[in-house]
Amino acid sequence: MINIVACCLLFLLPVCSLAHVLLEPLPGSGAGVDLAGYIRALYATLLGLAAFLAVVKIVVGAIFITAAGGSEANQSKGREMINMALWGLLLALSTFLILRSINPQLVTGVLPLPPPPIN
Repeated sequence: MINIVACCLLFLLPVCSLAHVLLEPLPGSGAGVDLAGYIRALYATLLGLAAFLAVVKIVVGAIFITAAGGSEANQSKGREMINMALWGLLLALSTFLILRSINPQLVTGVLPLPPPPIN
């Protein structure tokens, strides 16, 4: 239970500080890139990585099916690999729809936050 709460907090912390402007841009990114731009780039990179890994897993599953040589166990193992890769890719792609249904501003990177209270 504690791990789930820690993971949720880990992913919510960057969203809470979208209005923060970084002092120094990352090398090669150009000037004027804010934290929301970094989060959008990270999301796109991770989504591309998930798609690449799913394709690799599908190819490995197809190799298992092809090289099974009549072994039903290896054929079912290959089918399961392909099935799990497709489910994982569907889950990764559905995060956009889930975030958009919660709040459309989460996927655009423009999240107006109130200023912190001054005591």
